[in-house]
Amino acid sequence: MDDHYSARFHLENPPRTWTIPPEIIPKLTLGPAFHTAPNLIALFEGELPPETQRDIDLHARIATGGTPWYSAMRQELKAAVSDHFGDLTVASEGRVSYVEFMRELGRSKLCFSPFGYGEVCWRDFEAIAAGSVLIKQDMGMVAADPDIYRADETYVPVAWDFSDLDAKVRALLADPARRRRIAERAFAVVRDHLRGPALEQLIARLT
Repeated sequence: MDDHYSARFHLENPPRTWTIPPEIIPKLTLGPAFHTAPNLIALFEGELPPETQRDIDLHARIATGGTPWYSAMRQELKAAVSDHFGDLTVASEGRVSYVEFMRELGRSKLCFSPFGYGEVCWRDFEAIAAGSVLIKQDMGMVAADPDIYRADETYVPVAWDFSDLDAKVRALLADPARRRRIAERAFAVVRDHLRGPALEQLIARLT
């Protein structure tokens, strides 16, 4: 990811290598992500928030500080939101508390959760818990458990250069039934993972 954006913005990105002890390899396993945080578990124990009273079209709060590739990627995205969605109701400017952030997601039809310093982000699960449709750069190269990155089923992928972001956002806004299907499926995938045997089996293997 950092190589991709460094090359895209013509930035130097010196290679970094780490030696991995061979005995570590058999111990690697695919495990759960942020949805096991207590506050998110509590949200997924409840019901999917309703589609009504969502007066924010797009949630896109985007910090731009950081390493050169990260900052350039985020600045490009922030500019794309500003340039293309002036006619929509967008939550993107300023800073808000976490409580207000989650309230906003509960009012948002769509949430753009761009890459951070890793592909999987807290906001991915926060958006799903709030019933907002997750939009994100294509995650086809990522294995996740639970798999919330099923294209056009649990999230909507966009190109890494954001060239199709406008079209994808407007198509979703024009189709409430599709939005609800995606939100319901994503919520169910996480909820069922927390309720079902997969998580218990993983914990049993690790203990």
